[in-house]
Amino acid sequence: ALLAGMIHDFDHPGLNNNYHIKIQSYLATLYNDRSILENHHCAEVFELMRDKRFNILHSLTEAQARTVREVVIELVLSTDMGLHAKIMGTWTSRVATDLNLHSTKSDQRLAMSMAIKMADINNCSRPLNLYLKWSTKLCEEFFLQGDSEKGRGDTVSPFM
Repeated sequence: ALLAGMIHDFDHPGLNNNYHIKIQSYLATLYNDRSILENHHCAEVFELMRDKRFNILHSLTEAQARTVREVVIELVLSTDMGLHAKIMGTWTSRVATDLNLHSTKSDQRLAMSMAIKMADINNCSRPLNLYLKWSTKLCEEFFLQGDSEKGRGDTVSPFM
């Protein structure tokens, strides 16, 4: 989960998934319009780890490394806001029946997915000086996308 949190926005180009789909970018084509950025973050990091200098999983067995990869991909993909309603629905249904979230792998991964989602969108809970810096950068990123959309003659996406 810690690794997923560290890489979940690696090599983020500053444009959202919908923008990539709209302009039919290379990444949108590569990832078939599905969790484009999240797949890209994972793929870039795992490609880096093919180099022995960056393979932080080198001391694990092959089976352990495969499990880590599987979990990291699942957690990073859960940060796709396009999947938010689905994941929240699963979470709401699950905790309504039982709060024991450690008995199955599925429950453990759901709990970790919720934790990474909360960490991903928690910037408004940071100390004010950090929040203001972060929100300013985020607004700049959003406005740059909106300017690009406007320049292309597209409808500007909400909040952009």
